[in-house]
Amino acid sequence: MLITPVLICWFALGLTTIGLAIYRKVLAKDEDTSIHLTHGGSAVVDHQAELAGRLAVIDKWGKTLTVITFVVGLLIGASYVYEALLAVPV
Repeated sequence: MLITPVLICWFALGLTTIGLAIYRKVLAKDEDTSIHLTHGGSAVVDHQAELAGRLAVIDKWGKTLTVITFVVGLLIGASYVYEALLAVPV
C-alpha cells in the first residue's frame, strides 16, 4: 500500500482544520461580548445574534474536523504498524 497519497490527504485535512480555526479567530476578533438590552441597540443585538450563530456553526464544524483528523491519523498509524509487523520475518 502506498502511504504517500493517504498522508497527503490527511495533511490537507489538517490544514483545513487549522484554516477553519484561523477563520474563526479572525471572525471573532471584532465580537462585542457585552450584553445589550435597550431598544435603541436592536441593530447591535441582531448583529450579535447573527455572529453568535455563525460562530456556533464554525465551532461545530471545527470540532467535527478535529475529531476526523485525529481518527484518520490514528488509522494511518495503525495501518503502518500493522504493515510493518507483517513485513517482519518470524
